[in-house]
Amino acid sequence: MTRSLFRAGCDQKPKDNISHSFEFVYGWKNFKGIMEKPVALLGGVEYELSDKTSIAANGIWEGDYSVESSVEHKVDNNWTVSANQSFESAGSSAYHIGFSASYKL
Repeated sequence: MTRSLFRAGCDQKPKDNISHSFEFVYGWKNFKGIMEKPVALLGGVEYELSDKTSIAANGIWEGDYSVESSVEHKVDNNWTVSANQSFESAGSSAYHIGFSASYKL
Protein backbone atom coordinates (compact mmCIF):
# COMPACT_ATOMS: atom_id res chain seq x y z
CA MET A 1 0.00 0.00 0.00
CA THR A 2 2.77 2.48 0.84
CA ARG A 3 4.27 2.00 -2.64
CA SER A 4 0.83 2.35 -4.29
CA LEU A 5 1.21 -0.94 -6.15
CA PHE A 6 -0.96 -4.00 -6.59
CA ARG A 7 0.97 -7.09 -7.68
CA ALA A 8 -0.41 -10.49 -8.62
CA GLY A 9 1.38 -13.44 -10.12
CA CYS A 10 1.72 -17.14 -10.46
CA ASP A 11 4.54 -19.61 -10.12
CA GLN A 12 4.05 -22.79 -12.14
CA LYS A 13 5.98 -26.02 -12.07
CA PRO A 14 4.43 -28.12 -14.87
CA LYS A 15 7.20 -30.73 -14.52
CA ASP A 16 10.08 -31.27 -12.09
CA ASN A 17 12.54 -29.71 -14.55
CA ILE A 18 10.39 -26.75 -15.69
CA SER A 19 9.53 -23.54 -13.79
CA HIS A 20 7.50 -20.55 -15.02
CA SER A 21 6.78 -17.37 -13.08
CA PHE A 22 4.66 -14.42 -14.20
CA GLU A 23 3.56 -11.23 -12.48
CA PHE A 24 1.20 -8.36 -13.23
CA VAL A 25 1.72 -4.95 -11.59
CA TYR A 26 -0.82 -2.13 -11.31
CA GLY A 27 0.21 1.23 -9.85
CA TRP A 28 -2.24 3.93 -8.93
CA LYS A 29 0.05 6.77 -7.94
CA ASN A 30 2.79 8.22 -10.20
CA PHE A 31 3.42 4.86 -11.91
CA LYS A 32 4.14 4.89 -15.65
CA GLY A 33 4.30 1.46 -17.14
CA ILE A 34 3.46 -0.01 -20.53
CA MET A 35 2.68 2.74 -23.05
CA GLU A 36 2.35 5.32 -20.24
CA LYS A 37 -0.38 3.22 -18.59
CA PRO A 38 -0.14 2.20 -14.92
CA VAL A 39 0.59 -1.49 -15.64
CA ALA A 40 3.70 -3.66 -16.00
CA LEU A 41 4.42 -7.30 -16.78
CA LEU A 42 7.23 -9.52 -15.51
CA GLY A 43 8.03 -13.10 -16.36
CA GLY A 44 10.67 -15.75 -16.11
CA VAL A 45 11.29 -19.36 -17.09
CA GLU A 46 13.85 -21.97 -16.08
CA TYR A 47 14.39 -25.34 -17.71
CA GLU A 48 16.67 -28.13 -16.57
CA LEU A 49 17.33 -29.70 -19.98
CA SER A 50 19.45 -32.47 -18.50
CA ASP A 51 21.45 -33.13 -15.34
CA LYS A 52 24.22 -31.03 -16.93
CA THR A 53 22.46 -28.30 -18.92
CA SER A 54 20.03 -25.57 -17.87
CA ILE A 55 18.54 -22.51 -19.51
CA ALA A 56 16.85 -19.52 -17.88
CA ALA A 57 15.24 -16.36 -19.22
CA ASN A 58 13.38 -13.42 -17.73
CA GLY A 59 11.84 -10.22 -18.93
CA ILE A 60 10.15 -7.08 -17.70
CA TRP A 61 7.94 -4.65 -19.59
CA GLU A 62 7.49 -1.45 -17.64
CA GLY A 63 7.60 1.45 -20.06
CA ASP A 64 10.84 0.23 -21.60
CA TYR A 65 11.47 -3.48 -21.70
CA SER A 66 14.39 -5.77 -21.03
CA VAL A 67 15.08 -9.47 -21.47
CA GLU A 68 17.90 -11.67 -20.21
CA SER A 69 18.79 -15.28 -20.88
CA SER A 70 21.53 -17.69 -19.88
CA VAL A 71 22.58 -21.22 -20.72
CA GLU A 72 24.84 -23.23 -18.41
CA HIS A 73 26.45 -26.58 -19.12
CA LYS A 74 28.50 -28.69 -16.69
CA VAL A 75 31.18 -30.29 -18.83
CA ASP A 76 32.39 -32.56 -16.02
CA ASN A 77 32.74 -32.47 -12.22
CA ASN A 78 35.14 -29.52 -12.46
CA TRP A 79 34.33 -27.45 -15.57
CA THR A 80 31.20 -25.39 -16.21
CA VAL A 81 30.64 -23.15 -19.23
CA SER A 82 27.90 -20.61 -19.78
CA ALA A 83 26.61 -18.00 -22.21
CA ASN A 84 24.57 -14.96 -21.17
CA GLN A 85 22.80 -12.28 -23.13
CA SER A 86 20.61 -9.31 -22.34
CA PHE A 87 18.71 -6.64 -24.21
CA GLU A 88 17.37 -3.35 -22.86
CA SER A 89 15.19 -1.19 -25.08
CA ALA A 90 16.42 2.01 -23.40
CA GLY A 91 20.02 3.08 -23.77
CA SER A 92 22.64 3.32 -26.47
CA SER A 93 24.36 -0.03 -25.81
CA ALA A 94 21.22 -2.09 -25.51
CA TYR A 95 22.56 -5.57 -26.31
CA HIS A 96 25.14 -7.45 -24.24
CA ILE A 97 26.52 -10.95 -24.61
CA GLY A 98 29.04 -12.79 -22.48
CA PHE A 99 30.66 -16.18 -22.10
CA SER A 100 32.31 -17.75 -19.10
CA ALA A 101 34.11 -20.88 -18.03
CA SER A 102 34.77 -21.86 -14.45
CA TYR A 103 36.83 -24.57 -12.83
CA LYS A 104 35.93 -25.93 -9.38
CA LEU A 105 38.62 -27.71 -7.36
